[in-house]
Amino acid sequence: MSSEELDKYPADAMEGVLLVLVAHNEHDDLRSCLDHLFSEPENKDLRITVVDNASRDGTAEMLQRHFPDVRVIRNEKNRGYGPAVNQGVRSCPSLYTLVMNPDVRTHPGAIRSLVDFMDANPDAAVVGPKLLNPDGSLQFSARRFYTLKTLLYRRTPLGWAFPGNFAVRDHLMMDWEHDEARDVDWVLGGCVLFRTSCLEQSGGFDERYFLYLEDTDICRTARESGLRVRYFPGAVFTHFHKQASRQWLRGRRAQVHHLASGIKYYLKWNGGWKKLLVARCLVLLLLDALIAVAGFWAAWNLRIVLQAFVSSPMPAYETHAALVVPALVCWMASLVFTGSYVLKESGRGTAPRVLMAGFLAGIATTLGLMASDFYRSGFPFSRTIILAGLVFFAKAGILSGA
Repeated sequence: MSSEELDKYPADAMEGVLLVLVAHNEHDDLRSCLDHLFSEPENKDLRITVVDNASRDGTAEMLQRHFPDVRVIRNEKNRGYGPAVNQGVRSCPSLYTLVMNPDVRTHPGAIRSLVDFMDANPDAAVVGPKLLNPDGSLQFSARRFYTLKTLLYRRTPLGWAFPGNFAVRDHLMMDWEHDEARDVDWVLGGCVLFRTSCLEQSGGFDERYFLYLEDTDICRTARESGLRVRYFPGAVFTHFHKQASRQWLRGRRAQVHHLASGIKYYLKWNGGWKKLLVARCLVLLLLDALIAVAGFWAAWNLRIVLQAFVSSPMPAYETHAALVVPALVCWMASLVFTGSYVLKESGRGTAPRVLMAGFLAGIATTLGLMASDFYRSGFPFSRTIILAGLVFFAKAGILSGA
């Protein structure tokens, strides 16, 4: 954010706070949430963005009719929670961004208290308030990071078989009274205040998570950057914790996303992504070597077919077999040239390009192999074939973005 923008929003002004709400078929909860917000005069300066993740229950129409000053971003499809939050953050410049679920209700002065606490702690990037259940009991929203054991107990049926085990109690910090401000590993994303500059520097929520664990991930990213994640019980909100996100995906699909997010989180923060990608490259190298040998065999048989159209004699198989190593080198060089072995943790949308690049690389390799063989046999069109192979190499590189 520029210095001019910072000057526009002094740190002690509520107009410097952007509230982002993500909704998917949560018409009633969202309306109740906004009614509670606007019932407090001090919240009238809040800049509010609702990201409607393809609701089909009239959410957008309700917002237009009852809350015309609320900025609404409508998605044609459910993009997931993290991507929707990122859309909201980009919608308006601000010093602080409050991300809140529609099933959260503010207590008088709660948002102001969070902002004041953030002002008083300039090294804090993330602040989570005290969350209460509807019956007034404490909700364990300040937590320790997941371990593999915690993920198994929290994200698989194993947790149902062993409820209240030590791993879960430790994860939820149930050994602490939650009655004082302190640094924590992460805070529940149902209601959390971010320093917007922290979100911008980290690139926002990791969009590989469609749903679940994006709050854990963003807090860990902040802590890895040397910033503090704080819990502040002086600001109180009630969280109905209807687990509205479960309504986005029914039954097993929700469980699958829970487990998928857990795997992604574990791989990301335990060095697993690089290990997985290196293993992937080794497997691809082996498969590509086998394909190259198959290409050599195909080229040999093609040469047999073409023998009827050429006058030069068929070379001995042993002579032709000497081209296996050059063929392997040619094939691998083609795929390296077209970017097939670049380590990427996110390759969304690149599959068609990779397939096209690999296809063209295969053609170039086959042509190169044929050209080498024909050149050795004195075939008069060898130079033409070599030139054609070079064209295919160049084309493959352009299409793959190399």
